[in-house]
Amino acid sequence: MYKSQIARFDEYVLNAMGGGGIHSYGKIDLSVAKIFTLTSLRCFDLGQSYLNDMDRIYGLSREKQLPLIRVRPSRELLLSGRIKDHYRTGVPLVYDAPSFEEACHVSKEYSNLYGSNWAS
Repeated sequence: MYKSQIARFDEYVLNAMGGGGIHSYGKIDLSVAKIFTLTSLRCFDLGQSYLNDMDRIYGLSREKQLPLIRVRPSRELLLSGRIKDHYRTGVPLVYDAPSFEEACHVSKEYSNLYGSNWAS
């Protein structure tokens, strides 16, 4: 449905603006391969990445060299050190902490694991 009913309009708008990104909420992984074929697409913004097959989406984004924005990993993935293995090229991450104290804790632990950048 995306390819036949929406893709041409997305491409029209993106092209008219000289390229741009698409934002999507919900389960979108069934359409991502089609969305990633848009020639004017420059990035993809995931509102609810946790509802999708992120290994597949990340693989497609690496293949197409399209940045992903707003990836929401689990607390466990952030603090286990596995986040670096999942997203080797780096992505902007969002962690929706249930409290300010939890946000401070995760931020501190994440910083202890990775320092100021992933290369260290």
